[in-house]
Amino acid sequence: MERLARRVGLGLVGFLVLFTLVTSIGGGRRPVPSRTVEARGAHAGIGHNSLALVVPVSSARLREGDVVRATLDGDGADAYYRVNAIDSWSHVCS
Repeated sequence: MERLARRVGLGLVGFLVLFTLVTSIGGGRRPVPSRTVEARGAHAGIGHNSLALVVPVSSARLREGDVVRATLDGDGADAYYRVNAIDSWSHVCS
């Protein structure tokens, strides 16, 4: 009985070590797409020097109240803006 308990314990430890290795290697291949918040648009609702997770999405998936990172005409840098309204025909955000 003691021999069986030892084998089960070693198998469990081996599984946990292998699982940890696989997840750490997978996490290293695809880092979390995060950026610091430096510039904000009016009423974006994000604190200065916050951390934001940035993932690309199509404009068709945006909803009112979402916060987006964009470069507007005339601006040289990206900023964060809150979507106030979306045109239902062309999906243009304002």
